[in-house]
Amino acid sequence: GSEKSVQINYAKLPQEVSVGDPIFIDDGRIRLKVVRVSPTEIETQVVGGGRLRGGRGMNVPESALSIPAVSERDIEYLDFGLAHGVDWVALSFVRSTEEIEKARAYCAAQGKRPKLMAKIERREALVRLDEIVRAADGVMVARGDLGVEIPVEQVPMAQKRIIALANRMGKPVITATQMLESMVEHSWPTRAEVADVANAILDGTDAVMLSQETSIGEYPLEAVGTMDRVAREVEDRVGTVHTPEEFGESGEGVSEAVVHGAAHIAGEVQAKLIVAVTRTGQTAQRLSAARPNLPIVAVVSDEEVGRHLVICRGVVPLKIGCLEGLDQTPEVIFDLICSAGLAGPGERVVLTGGIPSGRPGSTSFVRVFRIPDSFRKGK
Repeated sequence: GSEKSVQINYAKLPQEVSVGDPIFIDDGRIRLKVVRVSPTEIETQVVGGGRLRGGRGMNVPESALSIPAVSERDIEYLDFGLAHGVDWVALSFVRSTEEIEKARAYCAAQGKRPKLMAKIERREALVRLDEIVRAADGVMVARGDLGVEIPVEQVPMAQKRIIALANRMGKPVITATQMLESMVEHSWPTRAEVADVANAILDGTDAVMLSQETSIGEYPLEAVGTMDRVAREVEDRVGTVHTPEEFGESGEGVSEAVVHGAAHIAGEVQAKLIVAVTRTGQTAQRLSAARPNLPIVAVVSDEEVGRHLVICRGVVPLKIGCLEGLDQTPEVIFDLICSAGLAGPGERVVLTGGIPSGRPGSTSFVRVFRIPDSFRKGK
């Protein structure tokens, strides 16, 4: 490229834009307007200029591009990730459930079953939001591209809508992009950025994500520390258990009622934490969606299931050799959580799961225990 021209890697673009269309580069930092189109070139007027680095993203919000959501290059990256055992795969520019199912089928054909996260960053995704959230294992509020695809003033309410729907369906949700962007170059965030992180947590997000702050920023450790402190401060002061109507779409009625009951009981008895005995991770994920203001320990026998759960708000996975019979032998649970330093003698814990223990899709019991004095925290 030069001062007057750049090359792009999508050859069909001249055939798919029209004079007058806006083109945004690098999350809208550079704004162009199409003034002339030829078979191989697009001439634009610079509406908002800036420094253009290589590898920046491009958005054409008023054109229906035929570019696939998963490109050949994406497949190469996906193959690499699958070969190295990735737990989650984030799908960019998802427009429909078909793209999610194609990616799931491709992974299954390779003998892999990673969780799939749909990045919500297209207008079409907002139109089909319900079906996309239902089809995916989790969603990401990708505010960079989303803020170019729709008017920037609409992004806050879109964020709230996406998070609320994910909460209601029991799907983990990440809020991302420009959360602490000033910390790319400065060691301290702006007040507005701190409020942004806090408000995402208050909206109900499971996770907040840093991008440039840690990938190319000068203060990555400070950025992580700042986000951690803000999250802890907000969660220490606010805690709400959602009602069944607010999060009841993720599974069967009995299981949902038991999970909500466990979250409510834990608050009433001032429990230290909730323990979910789970084979598939669903019990812990449903508990997380209920948003109890205390940790959720997911006792799993499959390490992969535990890694999948790390993204869910408040969930701490602990691996054990066998799940069977844990509802009848709580001493094993006491030893596990005390050894991990998560609870100690005299503290109450709420135990939930299915009977028999670990049976998939059968969350059916809640028990309250006081840890005996014979157990020691962090032993």
